[in-house]
Amino acid sequence: MTDKQPLLNGLLAFMVYGVKSLYPELDLKEILTDKALALYNASVEDGCSAAAGAFSVLPTEEMFKPDWRDNRYIETFLERNRPGAKPIYGPMLVVTGGADVLFTEQASRRIVGRLCKAGQKIQHRVYPGLGHDPLVYGSLPDQLRWIAVRFAGEPAATTCPE
Repeated sequence: MTDKQPLLNGLLAFMVYGVKSLYPELDLKEILTDKALALYNASVEDGCSAAAGAFSVLPTEEMFKPDWRDNRYIETFLERNRPGAKPIYGPMLVVTGGADVLFTEQASRRIVGRLCKAGQKIQHRVYPGLGHDPLVYGSLPDQLRWIAVRFAGEPAATTCPE
């Protein structure tokens, strides 16, 4: 990770929690620095949201050991959770906030492109100026409309290029 947004470190801690949940044999000492491991042990319990704030005191570059991505459990987890790597079952609406720092517009376009290339039926909508949380509420009417039309039996449109 080269991102310098310590507030997002809590999400990284949740990812580690997810990997550890799937692969209990993962030794956290192999991927986390001593500082991060101490924070993790003190604040992460059953996915506790207190971790988000706890990790904001740690610079992102001090969270993981340099070769953390080479850990077999991390590699497997990241590949397993790579949108577009495996087929999805049905159409998908992907909403993106133009000002989202967690799931950026660039990242969403990359993932949507991968899904489209895999032959999936994707409808992608970008909401300029909306951040991560405001996107949930700002796009809610469109999300509900999209779902209602699916239940009405209408086929989903796609924004994927032909």
